[in-house]
Amino acid sequence: MSIRRYTHSVTKTAVYGKRVPYANSPESIAYMKAQDSIDTVLNPTRHPPIDLLPFLKYLPDSWAPWMAETKEVRRLHDTLHLKLMAECEERLARGSEPNSFLEEVIQSKILDGNTDRYGISSMGLIVLEGGTDTSSAFLQSFVLALVCHPELQRKAQQEVDALISEDRLPTIEDYEKLPYVNALVKEVLRYRPILPLAVPHYMTQDEHVSQQFMILYVC
Repeated sequence: MSIRRYTHSVTKTAVYGKRVPYANSPESIAYMKAQDSIDTVLNPTRHPPIDLLPFLKYLPDSWAPWMAETKEVRRLHDTLHLKLMAECEERLARGSEPNSFLEEVIQSKILDGNTDRYGISSMGLIVLEGGTDTSSAFLQSFVLALVCHPELQRKAQQEVDALISEDRLPTIEDYEKLPYVNALVKEVLRYRPILPLAVPHYMTQDEHVSQQFMILYVC
């Protein structure tokens, strides 16, 4: 939960200019509930193959319980992103300078005469959902890998300490100068992909890699 709150807060700050300091805050709980409901509804086994059998969408709700569930998820989804967009609009109306992705989008769309509030708000939530869950999934796998292999964590920490002093935080420019950390990140993405492109897997026997290939891999 702490990792998910962190990634949600970072992404929400960038998209809406609003932090999420506590995992048990009402807004955080509302987002997690809505997102978990969306994931459940999107499960292929949750509803009949409506795309293959279009006539199913014309059934009355009493015959199609999945329709009521879908409508409730849509309501949660719309309430969430329209409320966040309204807060951005209020800040702009008070004369504040754009301080987030969606505020800049709103300002540019207003200048262009675009009044599609639903489309603009959906754009913000798509970025929020993607940044929250994919980043959270990766960090959880990364932490699990380091817990299972503490010697890798020590080696990565030594590399970071050797490059970055205690009086500053790492920057994106430092990443390319940390080949071991770079390789760790790529390895986690390999064996625990954050998107459904494959399944978790591992080697059944040792794999020997030449030093020349390893230099290319970590760089």
